[in-house]
Amino acid sequence: MISSQLTTVFEDSDYDSIMKTISIFICMNAPKKTGNAIVRYSLTPTHVSGNYPDRPSAYDKICTVVITLNESVATENAFLQMMNTLLSKTKSYEEKKEELENKFHIPMSRGAIGEELRSMCNLSDLVEEQGIQKGIRIGKQRERRRQRRKAQHERKRADAAEQRAIRAELEVERLKKELQLLKAN
Repeated sequence: MISSQLTTVFEDSDYDSIMKTISIFICMNAPKKTGNAIVRYSLTPTHVSGNYPDRPSAYDKICTVVITLNESVATENAFLQMMNTLLSKTKSYEEKKEELENKFHIPMSRGAIGEELRSMCNLSDLVEEQGIQKGIRIGKQRERRRQRRKAQHERKRADAAEQRAIRAELEVERLKKELQLLKAN
């Protein structure tokens, strides 16, 4: 994200013009031992030797926040509670709407927020349906490959049996000729 600012936010080596970038990762269904946590990573100086003037604006250009959610783990943090409600896989749209209104005092009946929540809930259903369809496609592809391998194996077995039959016929012909030679002598 920082390097993409070159020529759009800053030119050449005008590094003081670089804007700070913030990455937020929301990890859902985190294990219980790490669920419901917020961690912020950032660059900070460590003076090893000598005296160097610190200007946070010169080095503090990146920040990463990791939010781990697990709705089955209790937390006192209101933000994490709200995010667990909002992104819950087990609660219906109506349950989410009611909890966001009553527990977190977010008005859902008026305005776009309620519609966005409905759309988001429908989006998760769509993503799930697409995942199911993808799984079915992959399963069908695997079954076709398995059937092709089985057919190839059966063709190889049939070819081998045919080769054995040809060899047996040739052996029978050889033995007939040998028997005729013995009868002739």
